[in-house]
Amino acid sequence: MNTDWAWTQRLGYDADGYEQRRACFALIACPHCQATVELVAESSAWTQREDGRWQHIEYGPPLGECCGRVYMDDPFEGVRSFRLRDGT
Repeated sequence: MNTDWAWTQRLGYDADGYEQRRACFALIACPHCQATVELVAESSAWTQREDGRWQHIEYGPPLGECCGRVYMDDPFEGVRSFRLRDGT
């Protein structure tokens, strides 16, 4: 399986001492325009280190946006889409 598209970013620690990361977990084709959409997850859980800062331990759901829709990779139902309220 080719995973050359996969990436991870370490964004450092925010002002409250929480480590922030982003990662691309999947690529999909937008069903409306056929553009490639990255499904990206951000840090959503941390554990406290001895120095008081919070270390990343888990990502939230991978999300992407295109053509007025948000796409979410659900481990049980596959990729789901939701229309944005303002349609942009």
